Amino acid sequence: MMARIGFRRVLPILFTLIHISLVLYASVHQPHKRSSNRPEDTYHPTAYQENGAIGWEPSEPKPLSCAEKIAIVLNLPAFLAVIPIVATFFPGNDLADLYGSTPFVPPIWFGIGRWLDGMLGYAPRRRPVRRTWDGLFVVLSLGLLGLSIVSITPLNHHRTGDTYWVGSALILWSSLLFAISVSGLIRRKNG
Repeated sequence: MMARIGFRRVLPILFTLIHISLVLYASVHQPHKRSSNRPEDTYHPTAYQENGAIGWEPSEPKPLSCAEKIAIVLNLPAFLAVIPIVATFFPGNDLADLYGSTPFVPPIWFGIGRWLDGMLGYAPRRRPVRRTWDGLFVVLSLGLLGLSIVSITPLNHHRTGDTYWVGSALILWSSLLFAISVSGLIRRKNG
């Protein structure tokens, strides 16, 4: 049955539904949650010029909720794709990351499903790219995997409570990217 349907159809639907349910759960249970860039936490130049009585203390960003952590681990590439958009139009709004990454979830999981279908023989394999691109993807994905591993080691001195969640997500996704790029290189050598 799975050979007829294919992972390229099931995974995008499944992970989009999971992502939407996590977005709804996070928005219902924490509608007031925002990062530390709230207007009352930012620097007010006129207040400092007129009266020096207002103090300013830097604050750490609020920790991520469980729903946000799960959504990041499952859909990290979608979050990375939406960062420039959210940082430009919705600075400091954590839920904007969740909402904004939703359109990027299906194409990412379609690509993963397509790769799985090709590996399992459920669909014809795509035409391979040039050998130089295969080697470059392997080297870049291996470098990203190494940096991801370093992000959760004691070498990273900027650790917070969410560092391990994000670092684990980076390791998971860079391992998947490495596996996809190596399978393309192996397929090219065998084919």
